[in-house]
Amino acid sequence: MQPPTTSKIEAELPAQTSFAPQPLFRFLVTSEVILPVSASTLWKRLTDFENYHAWNTFTPKVRTTLIEGAPVHLEVYGLDKRPLSRLEFMHSIVNERRLCWGMRMGPLLTASRAQYVYPLSDTQTLYRTEDLLSGLLTPLVRVLYGKKMQLGFERVSQGLLASFNDESSVARKKP
Repeated sequence: MQPPTTSKIEAELPAQTSFAPQPLFRFLVTSEVILPVSASTLWKRLTDFENYHAWNTFTPKVRTTLIEGAPVHLEVYGLDKRPLSRLEFMHSIVNERRLCWGMRMGPLLTASRAQYVYPLSDTQTLYRTEDLLSGLLTPLVRVLYGKKMQLGFERVSQGLLASFNDESSVARKKP
């Protein structure tokens, strides 16, 4: 079975417009993985912000609450020699389906990070993470950080998969 596209997933969810992309210079970073867990289990992991460090090496520190408009304090690793601290804002929460935060710097740059949870069965879920950047600074951000962002997003997906695989192997070993 072919995983659904982002547009198909989005078509099933309420529209998110607060961080709509700007008309110029769009750049999308994305990664996805099929996980051996239910959508509910994945959602619990994604909303357990205190434990992002256990599986997310790209953004191991996230401080926020599940309230639209809440500040999201991030620490991003792998874009520069030092961790990059970011302040973004929660802008879309659809329980067990979509979690989004982002930032807007007027016409210069808009970034919207979305994490999608798409149940394929009771025991398999598609996880897709995206960051859509747009605005006048997007070409510069793409040149400076595009490859590192893509590698970071791939680490996020693989870290989630590894964390669930580690849990299932531990559960199988218990007597």
